[in-house]
Amino acid sequence: MIQFNPWKHHLEFIKNEIQIVIKSEKHPLVYLADIFKNTGNTVTDLYTGLMPIQSIKDRVESFIMQNNIDEKNMYIKWLNNSNSYRVIELIDTSQWVVRLSKDEKHFVHIHPAKHSVNTLRVKTYSLITAIIVNAHSQLNNEPLLELQNINELRTVFLNISPIKSISPQSGVGKIINLIAD
Repeated sequence: MIQFNPWKHHLEFIKNEIQIVIKSEKHPLVYLADIFKNTGNTVTDLYTGLMPIQSIKDRVESFIMQNNIDEKNMYIKWLNNSNSYRVIELIDTSQWVVRLSKDEKHFVHIHPAKHSVNTLRVKTYSLITAIIVNAHSQLNNEPLLELQNINELRTVFLNISPIKSISPQSGVGKIINLIAD
């Protein structure tokens, strides 16, 4: 019923999955880059809280069931009464956007709401860069915030422009450090 992209929206998943990919994939950086192949340079909201993905999905599904909107046509009617999306609050007080998915089976699409508790708004290219940089750093035991390495990874694996500078307190540097912690 629930569609959720943890690569774009769940920090703990990203941290754990980088470890799995590094250990299991022959070419982990290529694998990670392929995950984000069709992602544009927009913004995404990243959940930084402690609720596991399954708990988030279970809470949303419980909300859907309690409100009798577990059939697609009822869900669509409920959404259309409020601009095609709604915001619900979970037990940790984080807020989540629910909208219609294109997937027939998983018709409830969820992602963290902007400006919600335990949520950080990030540029998608910054997030993707941070994931690749963290994996590369772990594979090669290299420092995280080396501008030359970051730009090489951005151009070679992600086919995106280099950046002019890096700061651990903002932008891509902040996201790199967040994933590394």
